This record gives sequence, C-alpha cells and structure tokens, in this order.
Amino acid sequence: MALLEAVPQQDWAQADPYIRDHLAAHTLEAGLLPQLLTDPGLFAHADPVTMRAAIEAVPPEQLGAPARTYLRTAPLLTRSQAPADLRAAFLESAFVEDGLVAYADALHTLGFTLPWRTLWSVPLVGVRAVTTGSLPPQSGDGATAGSPGGPDTTGGTDGTGSPDGTPAETATVSGGAAAPAPDGSDAGPVPASPATAPRPVAAFLVPEGTPGARTVTVPGPDGDASAAGDRALLVHDLLRPGYIDADPAQVQLPSAQDRQAAPFGLSRGADYLRVWARASEEVVAALLSDTPFTGADLSPDGVLVVATARGVTARQILAAAPAPAPTVPAQRTGTADSASSDGLDGRDGLEGDHS
Repeated sequence: MALLEAVPQQDWAQADPYIRDHLAAHTLEAGLLPQLLTDPGLFAHADPVTMRAAIEAVPPEQLGAPARTYLRTAPLLTRSQAPADLRAAFLESAFVEDGLVAYADALHTLGFTLPWRTLWSVPLVGVRAVTTGSLPPQSGDGATAGSPGGPDTTGGTDGTGSPDGTPAETATVSGGAAAPAPDGSDAGPVPASPATAPRPVAAFLVPEGTPGARTVTVPGPDGDASAAGDRALLVHDLLRPGYIDADPAQVQLPSAQDRQAAPFGLSRGADYLRVWARASEEVVAALLSDTPFTGADLSPDGVLVVATARGVTARQILAAAPAPAPTVPAQRTGTADSASSDGLDGRDGLEGDHS
C-alpha cells in the first residue's frame, strides 16, 4: 500500500521506475496481486518481463479477464522490447480482440501516443486473404449482422468478454434488419450508411462452407473464362463491428490511382507490418504478430485490416500524414510497397504492386 501511495496521482508515467517495475512482485508476495491486475496503465508501463513472471505465479483460476489478456500478449511485449507507447498499442488491440473494449478505450485516455485505434475484431478462423473496398449506396442498405465475438466499440463493454474472443453477450446496435452472423448467432443489426454515400467495407476470403459466406465466381486473368474459379467471401463493415448481408460481387475495390494518392503505404513481412507516410517515407505504425499474417490491406483512408490464425482485426491509423517536403524527395529504396494481400481472386495482390 505504501508503494501504491507513492505513485503521483496514480499516474504510472510519473511513478518511480522501481515501483512501476517491481510492485507486482511485492504484491504477489503479499497475496494481493489479482486485485492489482485491473489497471491498463500499469500493464503498459511496467517492465513486461517482471510483470509476466509475477502473473504466471498466480493460479489461473484467480486471474480476471484483463490479466489473462495481458498474459497471452506478454510474449509479444517481451520479444519486441517495445517502449511503453507501443506496448500500450499492442494491449489496446488485444483487449478489443478479447471483448474488453473499456480497457482498450482507457489506454487512449492515459497520455500514450498510440499509432492506431482498434475498430473491431472477429475471431474468424481460416481467413486466407482480406481486402478493403466499398459498396455502392443501393447495396449498402441491405440487411446486416453483428460480428461473432466482435465488441461494439461504440458502446464499450462491461469487461465480461472472455480471452478467447467470445463475449458474454453481444451488443446490439439499432437500425437496419437483422441477419444471422457467421457463427449462427443473431447478434443484431448494424445501421446502414447514408443512401447517398458508398459504404466502406472489408471482404474476407474464407473456406467454402463458412456460415454466412457467399460464393462468387472470379474471372481469370485478362478475362480468361477457363481460369475462372469460385471464392467464398464474407463482407464486413470497415468502420464498425458487423457483417453485411450483401453480394460480394458488388464490392468496388480502390483503384491503383486511389492507392497511390493515399497518404500511407503498407509494407509486409511474415510476422510484421509497417505503415509509412508516402510524403516523408516515415514509418508511422509497426505491427508485430505472434501468429503469421494470412492477409492484410490498407484502405486509402488509413484503415488497416489484418488477418491471422486468430481472426481479423481493423485498426484506424491515427498518425497525421506529414506534409510533403519543399524539395523533391529522394527515390525510395529497399522493398517496394507490398501487395496488400494475396488477393481475393487468388492472384498476387488485387491491384498488383502498390508501390
């Protein structure tokens, strides 16, 4: 208790480094650690090696949902040796993935400089590729359904979601007509976009037979009918939780010109992604994963949609794109802007190389 009282205004950014990094170990010895593991600020500021060791010494049945989320994220925090701001960003996404949106929202109020805000996450397995696009107004007004396991980021959560991504209950957003979600649940509708504007969406390439998926025939390269193939696709709202009951063939992809004019570019490796500002070539967001990426795309408006073995997550990039330099910038060196995904049509990227 004396160590806690020594933290100025309970602001862990101002805490003495010893208190910040070793309070968990002292609290463990006092038998009070589970009560401490509800503070997202402490999770982000504390040294992840000592914090992880202390939490792992607690019987699992005594840990609450936030502590379990921290424990599954801790290997990524220690492996990356990330500073506090990036640890907070990784934890922010993990809390959304686990349905603990209130904890994710709290990290945006604690003075961290976060590179993104996680908009939604769905625990969908088997996703092989993702892309962003839009539905025309007449197609964007169809029936929609809430995401399976995805939190309603507009209304927060009571923290009862489980770390496997299955919430105790799924919030319902008013507006629109309900349709079954891919897990068979009726999670409630998502409001339709205004009839005068295209609706931003994300499309997922999923295995045949995935509940809620629609099968579309994708033509081969250069319109070769003999190379055409069927693809099972799910359409999800880009900016909020909720699947959309719409024909995937109506999804309009950004043009190559739209991507080139976008303020951010995307580079991808097996287990990392980098978002960089085109004007300055400065990296504005770096994402690591403890499972390989199976798909990724960056919308022209800066929404990063990423698929892994765990599911699909959308993050709004928060960095402001730097203004162009007054002089002509040097030619970009190194790997060109990667293809956003393997492409929903099975080819290497939807628009080719997005450099």
